[in-house]
Amino acid sequence: MTLRTVACTLSLAALAGGAAADEIQLHSGGTLVGDVVRSDDSSITVELDGGHVVVLRSSVRLVVPTRTPLAAYRRRAARLAPEDVEGWLELGEWARTRRLSNASDEAMRRVLDVDPGNAPAHQALGHMLVGERWLPPDEAYPALGFVFFEGRWMRPEERESIEREREERAEQERLAEERAQAEARLHEAELRVAAAEARARQAAADAAAALAAAAEERASHEREREERRHHHEEHQRGRQQPCVVNGRRTLCWVVR
Repeated sequence: MTLRTVACTLSLAALAGGAAADEIQLHSGGTLVGDVVRSDDSSITVELDGGHVVVLRSSVRLVVPTRTPLAAYRRRAARLAPEDVEGWLELGEWARTRRLSNASDEAMRRVLDVDPGNAPAHQALGHMLVGERWLPPDEAYPALGFVFFEGRWMRPEERESIEREREERAEQERLAEERAQAEARLHEAELRVAAAEARARQAAADAAAALAAAAEERASHEREREERRHHHEEHQRGRQQPCVVNGRRTLCWVVR
């Protein structure tokens, strides 16, 4: 017989004998640790602190007996009498220190079944004394004038203070955004003005250059006309030659 066969045989024997707690190893590699409260050919029901889980037997690789806090709680609870207030208080505190919140609450409610005014049990359950009544928080806080705001209970004035601070912060952010937008618009306007001034300066420079060019062109044309006139006069003077007209000597134009 192999070790695995032995282990499976022991695990099934433990189930048949009503083991208080087991470690259920799954074929997927996961593990469940809790009290096996029901087992048959098709499934295994495991009790955890938060409730029951039904596991298909075909998905179970191995069941190994263990001793868990929840199993210890069940064994201790089975030995307590319903009217044993001190015993249930002690067991509830024991479960709380082991983070078995549901089991601890169960024990404290057993106390209140016998002693409805038991202060330690009410306190362990989170109840609050309002006047002469113990109330759960969702009833006690409104009775005390608290309001529930963003996940916690607080005084109305605290909520008003928070809302006022948020409104003021939102207003400051709004004003800051408006200032930023105004500054951006001003900067954009300044850029447009600067661009317009630059264009105006360029236009003035272009106009001045055009005027200077036109004046230079006119002066050049004037010089050319003067030179042509001068050349013409020189040319005209060069064509006059001495001659005799009516018996008198004079200058005559030579026509070619």
